[in-house]
Amino acid sequence: MLTPLLPRACFAHHSSANRWPLALTLSVILLWLTVLIPLRQAQAVTPPPSSPVKKLFVASHIDDFLIAMEDKKSLLIRMSRNLPGSQPPVATEEAATTAMFADIFVKEQMSAVAQDYLVQHYDPVVAQGALTFARTPMAARLILLEAEASLPEHREAMRNYLNTMQNHIPSQQRVATLYQLDSLTHSSRWMASILQLIASGLETQVQSKTEYKLINKDRLVELINGLKEQSKSYLESRPGVQFLAYAYRDVPDATLADYAQQLQTKEAAWFMKVTKKALIEAIKPSINLYTARFVEQL
Repeated sequence: MLTPLLPRACFAHHSSANRWPLALTLSVILLWLTVLIPLRQAQAVTPPPSSPVKKLFVASHIDDFLIAMEDKKSLLIRMSRNLPGSQPPVATEEAATTAMFADIFVKEQMSAVAQDYLVQHYDPVVAQGALTFARTPMAARLILLEAEASLPEHREAMRNYLNTMQNHIPSQQRVATLYQLDSLTHSSRWMASILQLIASGLETQVQSKTEYKLINKDRLVELINGLKEQSKSYLESRPGVQFLAYAYRDVPDATLADYAQQLQTKEAAWFMKVTKKALIEAIKPSINLYTARFVEQL
């Protein structure tokens, strides 16, 4: 199932690299990714509810994004069955597949890692201003809209919306603003992170295993290189623009322009960068676990 695309006419004023590209094989998986299970859960620091870090965590709606990630396990299973080199029992035995994906995308564990990241990267100089920004009516509404759009119940509605947009082309100015917001909110960056993490995770596993001659390194080289290329192409396709087009579908152009201007302040930029990075860090342990188990099946 491929991600619906907007017509190229919508992006005539952008370079060819910024136009909607053809959907990739894994685009559905990534479009709904919104960032995996901590192996270091025991070390994670969960701040008290009244702490500034906890307030940042709540204001960013990270938990909503992680609910969406938790729902992606079935899609990751499908992807693993289609990866070159996949062998039974992963592709054929339900029990083995269930075991392989145990402890993957568990929200509570991902949440603990995300909060731990915020604790470690908390900047008191800008944090209070960042929280003030996130609590303004406009920012709070748009952050919530983005988080809600990532939830599983919006999957079909987003697909339908992007399809119907081909008959209701947005203005060039709105498209330009969406591209700007994609950069400022790091949406495409975190959405593309899963492929990058899988490629790097497999690479680490290959290097570790081949040192002890446990696997044939050549068997995974093509897969890893292919994932790297797909990751690069997917990031360049700017999937976050389509995602935000749906999330902000009922928001007036003027409001989006004001929001883009606010996001360029030091405090708002820090808020977006640190919270999206927390999402990416939250999925790393799950990806590491997944790649280790995948290599074990080869």
